[in-house]
Amino acid sequence: MRFTKSLAAAGALGLAVLTASPALADDTDGAPAGPAASTTGTQGGVTFDKAPGPAQDSAPEDGQTEPEAPVNPRPETEPEAPVNPRPETEPEAKPRPESKPQPESKPRPEDKPQPEPKPESKPRPEDKPRPESTPPAEPKPAPTDSEEPQEPRHGGSLSVSPEAVFAGEKISYEITARDHHATEARLSSPALPATQLIDLHHGRATGTAVTAERLRPGRYPVQVEILLDGKVIGTASAQLFIKDRPRHEEPRHGGSLSVSPEAVFAGEKISYEITAREHHATEARLSSPALPATQAVGLHHGRATGTAVTRDDLKPGRYPVQAEILLRGKVIGTASAHLVIKERPVVKPARRLDLQVEPRAVRQGQVYYAGVTTENVEPGTQVILKDPGGRTHVARLDDWGTARFRLVVPRDTDPGSYRLAAFLRGGPGDVATLTVVEAPKPVPAGRLALALHPHTVVAGANFTAVVSTKYVAPGTRVTIFDPAGKAFTVRIGRDGVGARRLHVPSSTSPGAYWFTAKLPTGQKAAAQLTVKAAWRPSGADFTPRGGAQTGGGVVATAQATGFGEAGAGLGGLALGGALIAGGSGVLLAGRGRKS
Repeated sequence: MRFTKSLAAAGALGLAVLTASPALADDTDGAPAGPAASTTGTQGGVTFDKAPGPAQDSAPEDGQTEPEAPVNPRPETEPEAPVNPRPETEPEAKPRPESKPQPESKPRPEDKPQPEPKPESKPRPEDKPRPESTPPAEPKPAPTDSEEPQEPRHGGSLSVSPEAVFAGEKISYEITARDHHATEARLSSPALPATQLIDLHHGRATGTAVTAERLRPGRYPVQVEILLDGKVIGTASAQLFIKDRPRHEEPRHGGSLSVSPEAVFAGEKISYEITAREHHATEARLSSPALPATQAVGLHHGRATGTAVTRDDLKPGRYPVQAEILLRGKVIGTASAHLVIKERPVVKPARRLDLQVEPRAVRQGQVYYAGVTTENVEPGTQVILKDPGGRTHVARLDDWGTARFRLVVPRDTDPGSYRLAAFLRGGPGDVATLTVVEAPKPVPAGRLALALHPHTVVAGANFTAVVSTKYVAPGTRVTIFDPAGKAFTVRIGRDGVGARRLHVPSSTSPGAYWFTAKLPTGQKAAAQLTVKAAWRPSGADFTPRGGAQTGGGVVATAQATGFGEAGAGLGGLALGGALIAGGSGVLLAGRGRKS
């Protein structure tokens, strides 16, 4: 490093000498002095200045060499000594501002002296100023770890795609390290906002990066440093080209676009009207994120109207609608509008309530039930019921959406129809009708009477069993049991009476026999029948004549003796007449039975 600094100081000193003093002082006889020689040197790594003396470049005339002037070493940091001023015989030049070192060391023409031309005073070629010679380079010492880092032991590769993008666009990169043990990499580029630290897996990594927004078009380097345990072991680079964004030519003509209605639900239809300023425009393209596709619209004198259906899957919000106006296939103008997609209201299923009463007809003091059934109502919701008396009852819905009320009809309620109402707070309701009827009056128990006509008969005769009832419905069947337990049925008519003709067997012994009648409700009635032995007339007067004809003698005797009448005798044998038993009004007819 010392050698490098000494070499730089020597070069700067020589350049300053050649620039500041283009010519040395003139000789005493007026001849110009030779060009100034370099007064600097290097020895043992130290820069020094030569002592002032005659020019070193001029050769001695007699071939003798002059002794070398002593060398005065000088520190490297000592500033350059000023050049000796010119002799007083030379006209004094005006002071000029200090000029910067020039790349060439040629003297300026105005600084040259103007002596008289003399043949012996012409400058010799060897006296002309020479360019500063570069001292021979010395071997550089081997760099140490403190001065220069070691060269990376391993490299890698970096690729970016796409290789040409616009500013602000995204690129993809792939890093591959030759040493698969590498764990990290640093990706940097002037085209990226910041350096990225990337983790490597088996020496590989892929990812994306976004270029800076404000980049000028051009080529930018992309570099990656591959690290292992925090130390750089390799590098790789690539190139990224930032393209110039195309400049779109503004349309020469505009237009207008209107949509109606401006706010609709998704899937509804809208109307549009397009008007171009250039009435020669023939077509228009209508597009919007709210429409399923771009529509081509034909213009007539620069105007068009139509309808379009919005998409069904749109989210609520504001959507732009744009129309491009075309003339001969070229866009000559644009127009835009906005469409608002409204949020559909959440339609909840309708709540329903149904009220029923059971039974629907009740009497005073009777218990009845009011049942409520609901749909689309949450369990636990309160249901309010108002009874016919105006009283309020509250119940909660169960898990099945039902509720039940137990109610009692007041005993002083008048017969008639009454309304009950059930409803939800702020929700649906329903009404039901309850009918209150008058309690039926108590009906007396049925009465039953049994009469036998005649109640005295002979064996082998017939009689009639008459059943009379009260408070018994017409059509009721009454059962009659004879003494032997045999049952006979009698149907009650509208007048409450029923009759059945019965026969007494000839073998029946004389005596009293009981007959019983019974209603379905259990009421009973009984009657007695007396059976007598059959009577047979005997004696001379009743001796049969003229054969075995029964009764012939009786008729003959009556006619012969004149006792009685024949009609009276026949009437005594034959039973006939009307009998009314127990006020029944039943006509009974009978006739004698010949033995």
